[in-house]
Amino acid sequence: MKYKVTYLLKNGDKKISLIDARDETAAAKAFQGEGFVASVEKEGISETGAAGGGGFLNFFRRPGDFDLTLFTKELSTLLKAGLTMPESLETIGAHSGNKMLKAAVADIKKDIVAGVSFSQALKSHPEVFPELFARCAAGGEASSNLTGVLDILAQNLKNSHQMKSKMINITLYPLVIISITFCVFAFLLLYVVPSFEAVFHEIRIEIPPHTRLLFFISGIVKKHYARLAAGALILSALAFWGGYIRAAGSRAVKILRAMPVACGLIDNYYLFVFSGMLSSLLRSAAPALESFSISLFALNDIVPQPRREAAMEILKTGGSFSNAVAALELSDETMARMCAVGERSGKISDMIDMINDYYLQNLQNSIERISEVLEPIIIFITGIFIAALILSVFLPIIKITMGGI
Repeated sequence: MKYKVTYLLKNGDKKISLIDARDETAAAKAFQGEGFVASVEKEGISETGAAGGGGFLNFFRRPGDFDLTLFTKELSTLLKAGLTMPESLETIGAHSGNKMLKAAVADIKKDIVAGVSFSQALKSHPEVFPELFARCAAGGEASSNLTGVLDILAQNLKNSHQMKSKMINITLYPLVIISITFCVFAFLLLYVVPSFEAVFHEIRIEIPPHTRLLFFISGIVKKHYARLAAGALILSALAFWGGYIRAAGSRAVKILRAMPVACGLIDNYYLFVFSGMLSSLLRSAAPALESFSISLFALNDIVPQPRREAAMEILKTGGSFSNAVAALELSDETMARMCAVGERSGKISDMIDMINDYYLQNLQNSIERISEVLEPIIIFITGIFIAALILSVFLPIIKITMGGI
């Protein structure tokens, strides 16, 4: 549902923005950081909501980093060619292949024609454009260099897309192995194990406890497999529909960071995104304080809010970048040390570029190390399960053959 939010900035200016939200409370909360929210009015169903359908369908139709990269690069090119923002958006929307993105672009064009800024119009579509995207656009508008910021943002989105693709490829092999193993176990529990159970009961032999446990699990699976499958599908659909999977994203990050193998990969990815955004905004001539504030949003999942607020307070009171980064208490102190070197040399922007390259290289190395570690671990665990199943079924037979019973 689309809502019209009227709020007052700290300097007393009145602003009106449109936003897609589930209710009035969520709409008002989205603009609490901008100023005092005066009123929230319902505007009706947006084109994006109509095009996207429910949350389950939105999961599959939501534009990815590749779509946003194309959108950002095309918008920058058209604006440089002299087209106005509404004309550029109309041109992009006319040939967009993603229906959800196309509907969002049409809504944004209408908002801009109505007098809403580009960054505020982006905030009206959080299901399409991440908040970090809108914040970077706001930084470009503040520095009067929107096209420059869009170019840099497109490059960062491209790098992020490549890194995410590599990370997905890491998990693809284990998922395939686990899926095949699960199918094999399901087949054995449904068809093979019951046959052995019937034979064992017929010849009336003593069944070991681990074999009885296997027969018990097999009986439950065979009796309720249809209900179990239906329940799993329903729970998955409800999770997608209610947005619980996305809501659990930050919790999943915390869990993964507790694992020694994944901790480095997760931290390097977030620091890579943070340093990339900061470098982009500083090169676009955006104010240092605003650049740091916008980029800091990328660390929401790994840095608690009190630390982020402490870092912002240091910059607001005239402190240095290195002290602000140190206040974040990152797992890797390299960024703070390199920022201190950049400040002493008077080339902080160049140093942050180097920091971004450093974390990019670290991220690639982490991906390679994890891919080398995961394969033998998955094979070892799969082998243990298969060996346990074989022993549970064939150990009584071996005892009979050897005359042990």
